[in-house]
Formats: sequence, C-alpha cells, structure tokens
Amino acid sequence: MAVGYFIGKSKTAQPLAEHWNGKKWALRRLPAPPGATSTYVVSVACPTGGTCIAVGYYKDNAGADVPLAARSSGGKWSLQHPAPPPGARGSFLEGVSCTAIDACTGVGYFSDSTGADWPLAEHLGGAGWSLARPPSPHGTTAAFLQGVTCSSATACLAVGYDEASGTHEKPQADHWHG
Repeated sequence: MAVGYFIGKSKTAQPLAEHWNGKKWALRRLPAPPGATSTYVVSVACPTGGTCIAVGYYKDNAGADVPLAARSSGGKWSLQHPAPPPGARGSFLEGVSCTAIDACTGVGYFSDSTGADWPLAEHLGGAGWSLARPPSPHGTTAAFLQGVTCSSATACLAVGYDEASGTHEKPQADHWHG
C-alpha cells in the first residue's frame, strides 16, 4: 500500500492510496474527513496483508490542522479519530508503525497555544487512539517527531529533531516502553 495526496481541481490537497497486487497498482478511495478543506496522508503501516493504517493531518473549515488516521480493511478505507492535545492550535501525524491490527503508534508534532511546536505520539489500542506525551530535551524551544518503528506493542523508537534558542537543529530519538 502506498499513500499520499494530490492537488485536485479545487487546488486543495486530496488523499490518495494505491495498492500493489504483485502485478500492477490500483487506486483505492481514501475519504477525506467531513469538512476538510485539504487532506494530507503521509505515512502508512500494514500489520497484516489485508489491513493498513495511514496517518497524516487535514485542515478543517476553520483552518485548524487536525490529526488524521484511516484504516484499510478489505480494500475499503474508514476514518479514525486521533485526538489533538488539549489546547493545541494544530496537530500533525507524520509517521506510523504497527505490530498488530490494534497496536499502532503514530508520531508527529503539535503547536501549542503560544505557537511553539512539541513532539506528539498517539497509540492505537483496543479502545481507539490515545495521546502520549514524548519528552523534549531540557532547554528545547521546539521538537518534532517524523518517523517511528515498533518491535512490539510496548516498544517503539521515534526519531526527529529538536531546536534550542539560538542553536541549530539536533537529532532526537525517543524510546517508548509501554
């Protein structure tokens, strides 16, 4: 499965998914959330041959960036609803890893009420998506997670970068152990 987005006739980002059957690619309809003005799907993980989870974000009618997740099962996509952190001005999921159908971790970042950016992690379990708060190094003024890999339902490594006032970006890696 491959996911992404394209710029449609309306000049807005539209979600895109394609499935490889071993011989050719076939488009799969990936719905945009109701009220979305642009939808960006940026990462996918397929814990089984028939099920995939994709993540990204979309702009709502008010212009806010909202985290997005979708599940493909039997060739059809359905939207899921990861929650943004309380008070977030925008939330973005940029990477996902799954070890089972109901054991996924999505990572990215969110903008707080001051406009500062902080790492974001969300876990998909039996009860749906739940927020986790990855740490930021002391003195950091912004931090972003861009990719994640999980070896089990309780062991993930997320990577990205952070910034401190007046310094250059530095690599960041966070280990989650349940």
